Amino acid sequence: MIIDNKYLLTLWHGLGWMKKTVVKPKKFTVGSIVCSSEYCAPRYKEHFFANDAFPLGSIQTDKLFDEDFKKDCCKKIKDKYQIPSSSKIIFFAPTFRIGEEHHYYNFGIDIEKLSERLQQEDVYIITKRHHVFDSLMRDKGIDCSGVKDSQNGRFIVDTEFDFNELITVADCFATDYSSGMYYAFVLNLPVFLYAIDVKEYISGANGLEINYPVEVPVPFVGEPSIDKFIDAYKASFSATLTEEYKQYKIDNVGSCDGNVANKILLHIYKNFFSEREIPEEIKLNEEVLEQEKLESQAKLENLGTDNVITTTKTSVKEDSNSTVVDN
Repeated sequence: MIIDNKYLLTLWHGLGWMKKTVVKPKKFTVGSIVCSSEYCAPRYKEHFFANDAFPLGSIQTDKLFDEDFKKDCCKKIKDKYQIPSSSKIIFFAPTFRIGEEHHYYNFGIDIEKLSERLQQEDVYIITKRHHVFDSLMRDKGIDCSGVKDSQNGRFIVDTEFDFNELITVADCFATDYSSGMYYAFVLNLPVFLYAIDVKEYISGANGLEINYPVEVPVPFVGEPSIDKFIDAYKASFSATLTEEYKQYKIDNVGSCDGNVANKILLHIYKNFFSEREIPEEIKLNEEVLEQEKLESQAKLENLGTDNVITTTKTSVKEDSNSTVVDN
């Protein structure tokens, strides 16, 4: 979209199609928008009042394909928290709630009791508070979430590493309604949902665009139960083998292939520069991207074959007009 002789291309931070995002076009003009999949493109175009929506992928996911970055993060985080290489790690990343007076989240489960069970299973949970929490703490100074470091070190509240670093060390990703789960789908990680306030969340100032949790093909826990939490964790590994998981990944992050930055550069050059102005490396990238697209499609056919865990139980799913809502 051309505004004042300038092309406006918005790189949205969220992935996938789940959270409601209300935008008043006069206050927040996106021009054209880049999104994470072909499925999301028409939805983003309508939702953001965009001129166009281009399914080039989300640029922040490129880092997740950097093997050196992932190895470095894994070493730093495991060294920091003294996590053995044989132990499993759940990265738990809940979102915030609009309208809460004193806290952004209520975990609902006793951390110490859960941590005892985690030790039995040889599992660690690392959680990262949403950045909105910092603002609430500055304003209110009260944390009623119940989220804290456990005495045995199995439940860790991290304040040092960023989201991309933490998700690279995870063996499993857990959340309530955060679109951060789509980063986990990019990495083919097992995912499960833990949300004990679904009705309140959907009917309140927050909101979702999908039939949650039914449309998300992963285990769901809707009550504060340690047993069900652990069962959902175990069941999440086999869920990655399903056709539903594979299709959900394609629908929501199908364009996130590790080459998003190159695709965006190519889009800009091809639309706003003459052929002779396009650098040779950009032209070569177009050929490389096409080849890597074919390789990526082939990988999807073998998606999740390493994520198998044996378990005797399975988790079953239970059946404003001016703000910009963060994912």
